[in-house]
Amino acid sequence: MSELRRHYTYLPEQGSVAWIRTTDFDGMVRTLGGDPAWVYPATWADVESVAWELADDEGQGVVLAARHGPWTVVLDAIRGRLTGRVKRLPVSGEALALQWTVNYVAYARDGQVVGSFDPADLDTISPLSGRAWLSGLPVTPEEWRQGWQPAALALGEALSGVRLDQDWLAREHLCVPLGTTRPEARRPSGFRVRDWLRPTLEGDPRLLAIAADPAPERQHEIIQIVIELARRAWPMSGDVERQALRAIADRVRDDRSARTRTQLDAAAADIRARIDATAAQIERQVSEERGPVQVPVVPDIDLMMRLSADPELDRLHRELRPLEILAQALDPDLNAAATQTSALLTGNWIPPEMSPAQAVLQQLAWYVATGEVDDE
Repeated sequence: MSELRRHYTYLPEQGSVAWIRTTDFDGMVRTLGGDPAWVYPATWADVESVAWELADDEGQGVVLAARHGPWTVVLDAIRGRLTGRVKRLPVSGEALALQWTVNYVAYARDGQVVGSFDPADLDTISPLSGRAWLSGLPVTPEEWRQGWQPAALALGEALSGVRLDQDWLAREHLCVPLGTTRPEARRPSGFRVRDWLRPTLEGDPRLLAIAADPAPERQHEIIQIVIELARRAWPMSGDVERQALRAIADRVRDDRSARTRTQLDAAAADIRARIDATAAQIERQVSEERGPVQVPVVPDIDLMMRLSADPELDRLHRELRPLEILAQALDPDLNAAATQTSALLTGNWIPPEMSPAQAVLQQLAWYVATGEVDDE
């Protein structure tokens, strides 16, 4: 346990954290005071920013939730609301929670509170039967006294297998809005879109956050959202594609990601060659069927229809586009990566309902890159 304690060197100055084991994520969200329909992907920095904006509103708030198998880690930046709410979790599973500034630890299992106490005074444990649980923990009374917070954090890691270090905090998890009403969408002052795109922009807190704070590093978030949409349209399950997805998720642009990009480019070039060969074969077939002509047909509607309806060409294009998107996303020039990746999220191979999101993302990427609004 002492070895684990030294890893916890960075956390908010106040707040609470809970490790919750349950198979009912939606039920857990409701117990915490949220609505599962409002949950959206976000980093800790995103959640903390919104949390401070809502700090004066007792009826609203946000917490970070990270799912790791059967465990969910929940982190609250402002209030110590988690220790009380884990006591009301459904009757299956277990939860350990702690809050600091007002220091408190609670553990519940199968709908019952096993023990809750002030870590500075272990005699405060309630109910008294919790003493047996407390004495069986791999944390000594001396460790509680000398460093109760890292001891409790290490205990959470021992239970869940999840380490809350800076790398974990930097990764994208989930934002869970709490309260009876969804936090109001903030209309960014500098960025604007056409009227038909406003519902898409104002309905996604991630897009609003980027528009309100268009720092250069936000291009990573734009790229990630583009990839999320792309994965709905095309499978990305090959080894090279998985390597690219990991690099994109980790926001890595290094020698390894460059090699992955080269592999993607090579695979894309091979598919383009097959597309060209297939198209040339179809063109020869059309020409043979038509016979000699004295005046070239321009535009050749028949040929265009044959090309667009060919199932093999359709299949090849569907294989090509995700490779192009992933390769472009790994461009070390973030502005180029975001603007070009979002531009590639078009064509006959994406569901039409994605078009508004694609348009907003492309305009956002341009806005972050140049500071200019392209809403014409």
